[in-house]
Amino acid sequence: MRRRLQEGQYVVIGQNWYIRYWETRNQSGTLVRKRVTKFLAPAIGRAVKNPPAEIVTLGVKHMITVNAPAIRAERVLTMGDFVDTVYWPFIERRLKPSTLMSYRTIWNTHLKPHCAKVWLRDVKCCDVQNWLWKIGTEVKAHNSQLHIKGLLSAIFAHARQSGCFNEANPVRDTKTDPHAVEPAETHAYSIEEEFDLLAILPQLAATAFAIACFAGLRIGEIGGLQWEDYRDNQLFISRSLWHGRIGNCKNKNSRAAVRVIDQLKQRLDMWKLACGSPQSGPMFKNVKTGKPMDLTRLPETTIQPLLQRCVHCGKAKGMAHAAADHVFEQDPTLPKWYGWHSCRRALGSNLNRLGINRYVIAKILRHGDVTTTEKYYTKTNSSDQDMAMDTYENSLETQQKTNPKTGQDSDRTVVN
Repeated sequence: MRRRLQEGQYVVIGQNWYIRYWETRNQSGTLVRKRVTKFLAPAIGRAVKNPPAEIVTLGVKHMITVNAPAIRAERVLTMGDFVDTVYWPFIERRLKPSTLMSYRTIWNTHLKPHCAKVWLRDVKCCDVQNWLWKIGTEVKAHNSQLHIKGLLSAIFAHARQSGCFNEANPVRDTKTDPHAVEPAETHAYSIEEEFDLLAILPQLAATAFAIACFAGLRIGEIGGLQWEDYRDNQLFISRSLWHGRIGNCKNKNSRAAVRVIDQLKQRLDMWKLACGSPQSGPMFKNVKTGKPMDLTRLPETTIQPLLQRCVHCGKAKGMAHAAADHVFEQDPTLPKWYGWHSCRRALGSNLNRLGINRYVIAKILRHGDVTTTEKYYTKTNSSDQDMAMDTYENSLETQQKTNPKTGQDSDRTVVN
């Protein structure tokens, strides 16, 4: 039997005109018939029983989309249902567990409270912008806001691909808070800082630190190393460890061989000897389980207790110093710990300081795009800038001596 077309019922609620009609929607996997009230326009002047012509025109246009829907009823979902039943199953097969966990945290913490109950089909650019403004009052960091916006954009992109959303991506023309806090400046260890730390750290931590600094491996890649990956003076990177689980590397560019320089070879050979000269198995093994060790906990358990010590008594910060009769004051002679990724940035920055071409540095760090290397992995310090300005100053002095015209001002008066 042919379905009867709906004309809708025009009503005034408060100071606005609405149109009411019935619509079939997908609610938690079940198709249900819902009574819908849709806003049309403000009611100008005194509300009347019969809608004016301009309101009827708006209502007719809207009812065309209701009577001949572009989206099938089973695909009319709320944002929450779409993310739970369509988006997560899709990306679970394609993303690394660490990335998936990050996306879930962003959704559950920041996006879900604002948009989970909103019908996906009805979302407009202004709605997304309002969500981002509200989130901006909770999340002050600029990069965090960009990550939230990026996930929203990915959700709507997949909604379009899945036939659950037919408009242009509503995230495209939105903006994050222009007053958001910019990220703090990251650190890259200097060569001097690296050797200061290597002189203090115990062998296990020092070996992992040396691999991070001298080969530029990520901490997950270091944790995933097997002894059979170390051969022919190279480390063959093919896996990564995350929360005790072995997985693939970050991307295809990360799967590559990295040369082992002599300073790193000495430490790797000594570590292999200390481990009993194994030919296979995890390079950093948990002695209790025999599985790869989670190196992300080393700073907390080993490195920081060695570096955060009181200048007065030499005790480590925390419980060890709690019973002391004086206030903890950090020993300024001890080097600081800036995190594992500072080691990777150190390799790029130190190579750049030596004048190595940035395309070569990008290959060594296994980046797919040299702009990533330039933006995040080639840090300069004040001494680099001083040397650059000294070079520039010397160049100008040479030019002044060889070309007498450079010794005149704009009025051609000779400058002594």
